[in-house]
Amino acid sequence: MQEQARPLGLTGLIHRVHRVLQGVSAEVAGRHNLYVGEMEALAALGRGNSMRMGDMARAMLVSAPNATRIVRQLEDRGLARRGPSAKSDREVIVRLTAKGEDAIQACLPQLERELQGTLDAALSDGEQDQLYQLLRKIGGPTP
Repeated sequence: MQEQARPLGLTGLIHRVHRVLQGVSAEVAGRHNLYVGEMEALAALGRGNSMRMGDMARAMLVSAPNATRIVRQLEDRGLARRGPSAKSDREVIVRLTAKGEDAIQACLPQLERELQGTLDAALSDGEQDQLYQLLRKIGGPTP
């Protein structure tokens, strides 16, 4: 690969891999009557059962208005609810409902298995570990 083409080539490959993994995520989400963003929000909430809206937006790598829209969709479906923070009147906390917890239990293990299967089909365990370490160097620790 030419030196000038390397950043563009790597960026293109990363985008393609992202599309493949997003496709797997969309298939799993669709089977559970969810959109990918909704499943990502549920996964973020599932790590601690509740979080501040700003923290959710950062965890999902989306803007605050986009996080608000996704949470509103989850609320409309009875999967999450928003409420005031005990610490500050300005903070809004998002919490999973029992229905949201059930949705996580149903879809996240399946998502993990299918993503792992996709990775296993292309890379050995050692290659996956190496890829993880290399991507962390660029993207930093996961939220």
